[in-house]
Amino acid sequence: MPPTQAHLTHPTTPIAIIGLGDVGLPLAVEFGKQRPVIGFDIHQARVAELQAGHDSTRETTPEDLAAARHIKNRMGAHVAERVVKLMLKQGTDLSHSRVLVLGLTFKENCPDLRNTRVIDIIRALKDDNLSVDSDDPWVDRTGAKQELGIDCLPELPTAGTYGAIILAVAHREFIELGAAAIRALGVPGASILYDVKSALPAREVDARL
Repeated sequence: MPPTQAHLTHPTTPIAIIGLGDVGLPLAVEFGKQRPVIGFDIHQARVAELQAGHDSTRETTPEDLAAARHIKNRMGAHVAERVVKLMLKQGTDLSHSRVLVLGLTFKENCPDLRNTRVIDIIRALKDDNLSVDSDDPWVDRTGAKQELGIDCLPELPTAGTYGAIILAVAHREFIELGAAAIRALGVPGASILYDVKSALPAREVDARL
């Protein structure tokens, strides 16, 4: 199902800016003052300098960069807020519910935990006093514990357990499972499937970022 006009114009719908040079970066910063923005650039050195708060093109100020990063760092909280609202709408008792986060790494099909923002989703959910489990077939479980303080599950849990499942990283193992098998990990008829990466068909999930 294609996105609706209401979805495209909603202030929580992210905008992607491809190329963060002297045109793309100011555009991303300006949009970022109003709504979430995801910036992409093929040059790792460019990404690294922006993450460090420096713009060699001098098209933006350090203050603007800091503001843009603040928007980015709010995305984890935004995902958590949407999931909680969906759970409440479903009538879920949050005090007795658990959430499963699928994927922990920085990107799909790699073990790299550096710069992962999935941890922000997990922390925001825990701030709402939810019990959160995480599964990622690509990570070293010892490394995840040491670097992020996360105890990853040794394998996918049994079906019928969770009030919400969040597909946070589109690892091929999860995509091959498919939406039906992932949803089966939730409480039958009373769980939420939220797709952060829009990797599953829209009609088979409850919401996407």
